[in-house]
Amino acid sequence: MVDKDVLYFQLLREFSGPSMLRRSGFESLTDLSKKLGVDDQTVRKSLKRFQNSGFLKKWSVILNPHVFDMEAESIILETPKLGHRTKSQVLDQLMLIDGVVILFTFLDGSGFRLILLYKDQKDLDRKVRLLSAVCKISRKPLMWKLVYPTVNMRLKLTDWSLMEMLLQNSHASPSAMAAKIGVSARTVRRRLALLSENQAFFVDPVVDFKQIAGFLYMFIISYSSRKEKNDGDSLLFKSPEPIIFVDTTAEFYTVIAIICQNVSQANRISTWLRHINGAKQVVSQIVEDRILVHDWLEGEIEHRIYG
Repeated sequence: MVDKDVLYFQLLREFSGPSMLRRSGFESLTDLSKKLGVDDQTVRKSLKRFQNSGFLKKWSVILNPHVFDMEAESIILETPKLGHRTKSQVLDQLMLIDGVVILFTFLDGSGFRLILLYKDQKDLDRKVRLLSAVCKISRKPLMWKLVYPTVNMRLKLTDWSLMEMLLQNSHASPSAMAAKIGVSARTVRRRLALLSENQAFFVDPVVDFKQIAGFLYMFIISYSSRKEKNDGDSLLFKSPEPIIFVDTTAEFYTVIAIICQNVSQANRISTWLRHINGAKQVVSQIVEDRILVHDWLEGEIEHRIYG
């Protein structure tokens, strides 16, 4: 039998982990139960508690950037001088920049973390200049490439229509999708299974971090070399701290998230991370919200559907 507190953190890790490291498509309750080593009913009750508490708001999907023949970059933007602008005004401006698909806001400052899709280095450089101009920063932001799996299929017109509907409603039934795009429900199920198998999209829970018992701190550790990063990552996986998010896919950066009860605990963890051999820098921030930006994505999909 799994302890309730252990299951709580296991589910938090599932909800908070990098989308590209989770199973693609629609992970069933049975799949999740097997992964966590508990029965379906236990997971169902836990999910219900997450929903009733307001932590789990709904389910959405994250599209693999490779379906657009693009790459993804994680970028930390510091905004030390907002001037007459409010944080929400800067946020609104960032959401209008092509390629921005996810935005993180933080309680302990006016900075942002965002996920940006781009075609090539020239496109990335141009978009970073735009982001820097919006935030009024002159030095290059902290940034690293996100590694997504290869998509070994070319999407058909029907697939793009299904991706558009998944963005709008991840729980739409195959029959409802079929009726909307004029194909059979069997075709929808077959194409969704193929998209899932090829990791064209990933299940993504939309959560309210303010409902967590404590504060969710995001720690970003930068390393001098790959070897030192690998050694440091090994230490993290052995840590007794309640780490609910780990992303080690970047070449010289590792991102983790830990629920801290107070600033003292967060400072203690920051000090420990800074003393890891090879760690050059540790940045910590309290996560306030994670915002999915769909307007640009839907525009890209419509362009592929209607030309």
